Amino acid sequence: MIEYSLSINPIDDELASLKIQIYDEQGKSDEVLKSLAISVEKNPNNKYFLEQYARVLARQKQYDMAIVNYEKALAIDPNFENAVFNIGACFVNKAVDIIDEENKKIDANPKYKPDETRYFPLLNKAADYFSQYRSNPVNKDNLGVLQQLSDIYLITRQNDKFKKMITDLEAAEPANLTNAAYYEYMG
Repeated sequence: MIEYSLSINPIDDELASLKIQIYDEQGKSDEVLKSLAISVEKNPNNKYFLEQYARVLARQKQYDMAIVNYEKALAIDPNFENAVFNIGACFVNKAVDIIDEENKKIDANPKYKPDETRYFPLLNKAADYFSQYRSNPVNKDNLGVLQQLSDIYLITRQNDKFKKMITDLEAAEPANLTNAAYYEYMG
């Protein structure tokens, strides 16, 4: 039913997300990946198929391939918000995997100095995409994006940008008065 509906309306992101979720919950991620690969092959200029395909690749931790497909979607539409946000998240996730590797090296050898050049560029690229996403006034106060940016700037020691994010987070308090996650993060 979802496949049929998406063939009629491929831009229905909620339906595409539902399809991905159903396949994931059934343990059929490979099937949705194959289905989307075929859709991308048949429609290489369809930004929605490219973004959906990239999203599944990212869920499977195939970050490099996901990034390639997000970039293809953004080449078609540089302001495609789903792709802008998700490629930022993909760069963060790729960086986190590298940070985990570096932390294991520290655990094995406390004198080991982490190689920040392996993950700082990824975090900076993520910050660029999250900033682009945030440039749309609708997304300016998106709590998740503010948190991502503040974390990135803290890790990469970009103190001026970090302080700006804290100011922006503080300004977001009125919209988050009943949001416990907001106060937990601010703590």
